[in-house]
Amino acid sequence: MRPNIFTFNFNGFSGSFFTGNDNQIKLTNNSTSGFKVDITNLVNQPITNSCKPLASEIKITDDNGNIYYFGGQTKNLEYTISLNHDINQSLDEPSGVPIITAWFLRQIQYTNGEIINFNYKDDAAPIIKDSFCYSQIYQHVPHAESKKFIIYNES
Repeated sequence: MRPNIFTFNFNGFSGSFFTGNDNQIKLTNNSTSGFKVDITNLVNQPITNSCKPLASEIKITDDNGNIYYFGGQTKNLEYTISLNHDINQSLDEPSGVPIITAWFLRQIQYTNGEIINFNYKDDAAPIIKDSFCYSQIYQHVPHAESKKFIIYNES
């Protein structure tokens, strides 16, 4: 099984990392070898009926001690929802898995005490009983009806 490789590019630094078989973070770029990556708050996403993932965070400390926070709340994440459904499944059974594809830089804490916060628009759709993520709604949805989710997020 191949590991997930995470890439980053921020504040003039770029590189990638993965978790080795020994559960230690491995940085793959020599120019970032002094960096520390903390994935303590990186969350595996459960199967759910929610159209958004649980909060998930990556923290990177550079070799000068500056700390970069990525992700956290849903508005700081890019994600897709993998919808799986069995026709015999009830509305209350979980049917989707949020897949996080990017953790946006949300805060930089410099060693001199300066803090920069980045604020992103939260475009997560509210979840209601008749929503896109409820299993019986999307199993036989006409094409025009399925576009409501996309149109809703364009506003």
